[in-house]
Amino acid sequence: MKRIWIVLITVVTTAGLVGGGTYYFINKKTNQDKATLQKQIDDLTKTVVASTADTTTETTTVTPAPTTAPVVDPTIGWKNFTDNTHSLSFKYPTTLTVKSSEDLKANDEEMVYVNQSVTVLDNGKVEANGSVGLTYTYMTNIADYDKTAEAFTKDINELLSVYDNKKVGVGTGAEKIWLPSSNASIMASSELEYIETADGVFRGIVYFANIGQSYSTGLDCMIVMTNGKKIFQLHAIGSSIKSDFYKNKGMFSEDTAVSEPVIQEFLTYVKALTSKSVDETVIKDYNDIYKNIALSLK
Repeated sequence: MKRIWIVLITVVTTAGLVGGGTYYFINKKTNQDKATLQKQIDDLTKTVVASTADTTTETTTVTPAPTTAPVVDPTIGWKNFTDNTHSLSFKYPTTLTVKSSEDLKANDEEMVYVNQSVTVLDNGKVEANGSVGLTYTYMTNIADYDKTAEAFTKDINELLSVYDNKKVGVGTGAEKIWLPSSNASIMASSELEYIETADGVFRGIVYFANIGQSYSTGLDCMIVMTNGKKIFQLHAIGSSIKSDFYKNKGMFSEDTAVSEPVIQEFLTYVKALTSKSVDETVIKDYNDIYKNIALSLK
């Protein structure tokens, strides 16, 4: 009986050992297989990620070139004016009409004697001083100036300096260049600005001035250009929007104590005008029309 128990215990123990060992090895093999499979999955994932990264890196993003808006010629549809006598031409808007065109000889109405051709373009505006328009005065040759006055010789040299340097010359003051046709005298003017035609043949200056007598409130948009041998002038004449304002403040009063401060205030105002000013009609007209006329000069 005792032997039977010993045998039974031995069998059970052996079976337990064999079963436990078998379970251990099977479980170990399963875990190893799982680990191997997970490693394969991880390796495959890394390969896919690396491949995707390489593909992304190698992909070239094509950015379309920025499109630039075409430059619109503001003079499209404008009329052409030609001066056959002096082989001169420029464009002008259809809203302007040629009021007059004539050749003058030794114009003694100006303070400098010149042979000149005068054309008036009328814009139809009527103010207190009459029709407001653009006048171009063409001098046949710089030599036509009467250089007996030292000041006029200096003006010519200053203008030629602008032509040679393609900029407003050093030492050229806003009120130092005075050329015909300017009525009476320049009482005050803005700073000079350089301007040239599209082909660079004509170069010159533009400024805004109070031109007249008795400190009038008439403004002149003046463009003076030269090709080194000839002089071409544009000036758009108009009454200042401040005319009534200054008249009502006694600008023309014979009482010097009253008028002098007002006069100085007006001169300061004129000197501050630029081509970007929007208060004066003559300034706006210059920006919109006259500048393009000057740039189209040939």
